Amino acid sequence: HRFFQIKHSLGIFCAKIDICVILPQILSMSKRSAKKRIVSGIASAIDQLILTTGNDERQFDEKTEQLFKLYDEAMTKINATAKLKDRSAVKQHYKSLYADLQAGINAITGKK
Repeated sequence: HRFFQIKHSLGIFCAKIDICVILPQILSMSKRSAKKRIVSGIASAIDQLILTTGNDERQFDEKTEQLFKLYDEAMTKINATAKLKDRSAVKQHYKSLYADLQAGINAITGKK
């Protein structure tokens, strides 16, 4: 249900987009832009799950919940940048965020 709320609020529909194209740009952008890109990346991962899980609703629900947990963690990390004062520390924070998010999405969707 939450998936459809996110997609509806953004006004986007399912499209097969490579997540690797969306997320690397997080390293040098504002919090707002980073959040939008993460939502797009999560939505793309959910689209990938729709294609790969077929009619197995249980597996789809489990993996979608994992993606939502990943989303929540990413938003928490983005909001934590307010505590960082040095520009290089912020860049490192986003780089770490990107690596964790990409690894999490790949693990959930089964991509290598």
